[in-house]
Amino acid sequence: MSDNIQQWFENHATDYQTVLGRLENTRSVLLDGSISEAADILEKSYMFAVLSIRTERDRHERAFTAHYAGDISRKEAALETVYGGNKKNWIRKTFNSTDWRTLARAVRAHADAERWDVLLDTVVENLTGVAHRKGAFMLAMSGLYEFGCIDSNVARYADIEEEEGDSLSFSSAEQYMNVCDEVFSSVPSELPPFVKQWAIYDFERGEHARHNAFYAELPIRADR
Repeated sequence: MSDNIQQWFENHATDYQTVLGRLENTRSVLLDGSISEAADILEKSYMFAVLSIRTERDRHERAFTAHYAGDISRKEAALETVYGGNKKNWIRKTFNSTDWRTLARAVRAHADAERWDVLLDTVVENLTGVAHRKGAFMLAMSGLYEFGCIDSNVARYADIEEEEGDSLSFSSAEQYMNVCDEVFSSVPSELPPFVKQWAIYDFERGEHARHNAFYAELPIRADR
């Protein structure tokens, strides 16, 4: 792992405090806001996570924004991204089978008990198209910064080998969370795991991503 991540954190200290504040605001609504607001966050974080699979950030964020602006359907948004045919089927199946308010209540129950691996298993088992990595990304973007996404940037940083031509996979949420603990505990910062992962993502790409396209669509306010 690179020692330069410490310098990156120092150079972008204000940026990551802003990230943490945004995550805290989102977390407050997810766990303590109205159940409809929490459901809205989970629905949108699921869409954002699925659209991001194997797709450049600018491309999937454009599709996400266009959908929630009412310009394109969920199907059309999926087809704007890589593996769009698969994604439209995953999204259709998930929206046909998911009561987002029920999921929000489950998220709150597991978060209250700090059953993070059980929560991740719940997401992976009930939402089509998100395995452990993207399921964790979905929850982390929703404000549960105990999670992190072992994406290709983190895998490169941590020297985790991905199978050629295939995605890195995990057999269980417990195994996945253990790998996350190992990777993120090595990062010299007191910030939560997802903020560390966000910084690694930025560090590996050489720029700070703000994900404004996602957070602009959420029922959160700066003063929360």
